[in-house]
Amino acid sequence: MARLNREYDLDICNHVIVKYGSVNKDNPQVIYITGKCWITATNDMIDHEKVIDKIEHKMKKNIRLFFMDGSSFQNKYILDFDLNTESMYGTKKFFSFGIYLRQNDNEIRTLKNIREVIENKASSVVNSLVYSLRENGFMVERSKKHR
Repeated sequence: MARLNREYDLDICNHVIVKYGSVNKDNPQVIYITGKCWITATNDMIDHEKVIDKIEHKMKKNIRLFFMDGSSFQNKYILDFDLNTESMYGTKKFFSFGIYLRQNDNEIRTLKNIREVIENKASSVVNSLVYSLRENGFMVERSKKHR
């Protein structure tokens, strides 16, 4: 049985490792974009869970703004936002997200042909996410180790 999944790296952010791909490279109706990084809260006086919920809500708005333009993707998406917000102050926490988008049925493009669209739109969403995290007192790093 041949493997159908295919994944490519996106070099769109210095603070988050971002990839995109599909579980069916021959018919990539659904495309996913994943990101992972380590974040550290620098302020122990705030409700981290509430702040992260606000950041997640802003990310959902940005996904709708940049991806749901009617040209490449349908108006439905799934955002998997994964972060444990317990005792965040001073501790590096692994943070990951997955965005699942469905291409318009009348114009399904290959993963290579849609790369530029994904890069441009995902760059805006991911860099806005990093900005929001930093603005709310979080350090964002690609790896757990110090460089």
